Amino acid sequence: MKKITMFFVTFCMLFVIGACGSKKEIQQEAIDAYKNALTKIMDYRSADYELEVNAKADGQKVKFAINGGFINDGPLQLRMNASMSVSGISVDDFMSLYIKEDYLYMSAMGENMKQPLDVEESLSSFNIGIDPETMIDDKEIKAMLEEATIDDNEIHMVFDVDVINATIEKTYDETSSGSAPHYNTMEFTFQIDEKGMLTSFSMQADAVQDEQEVVVELTLKMKDVNQLEAIEFPEDLDTYLESGTYVESDGSDAFYEDEESFEDYWYSDEEFGF
Repeated sequence: MKKITMFFVTFCMLFVIGACGSKKEIQQEAIDAYKNALTKIMDYRSADYELEVNAKADGQKVKFAINGGFINDGPLQLRMNASMSVSGISVDDFMSLYIKEDYLYMSAMGENMKQPLDVEESLSSFNIGIDPETMIDDKEIKAMLEEATIDDNEIHMVFDVDVINATIEKTYDETSSGSAPHYNTMEFTFQIDEKGMLTSFSMQADAVQDEQEVVVELTLKMKDVNQLEAIEFPEDLDTYLESGTYVESDGSDAFYEDEESFEDYWYSDEEFGF
């Protein structure tokens, strides 16, 4: 499980490098469409989404699935439901998260909590849109790739694993302990609509770390882009406990003695079962 987690941390780092950073067939049209799709991320006002991750490492098979929707045309509304399985052991209601009327609601492993949320302040530090004026130039993007092609509305990218591995090793030398993963393959596929907006993304990659192979397949699908009119929320959100409280045996609400005891409960391995 740890190796799978480290794989994802490294993958996220590489996605940013590629988005911000010519060997075989590198089509300029594919690079332009890729950059254009990234700049349009902040144009999403609403959508339903499905994310599925399948990973294998250390003899374990992990499946993680998320589905939900959001409306960002006005006060943010969001729904996210997650399930997971590890080596055949499933947790269908692993976690659910909702944002409604400036409150964050979370349900995990039978516990329901809520807390106020300043959405505007939270989003101000999380700008995933990319300014084309500051985006890294095409030459550096192409240096990360072996191949980049576009066929109708599908962009396909094959990464140069020699460049990726050299970048990872340098980063690990500077910031990390332990051995760096060594990638054997990494490929991205993007589907875009007629406006150039991203409708799906898939990633396939495999790497070796500490003599263990890690294989990951990830798929993200966006539906009803800018057409979603309402989010379906649970009817019992008003029963969620305020953050820092719990229910006594007599059914009354009580507060944790301090923030540390609250965090110890919510973030302990025992609470989540692994």
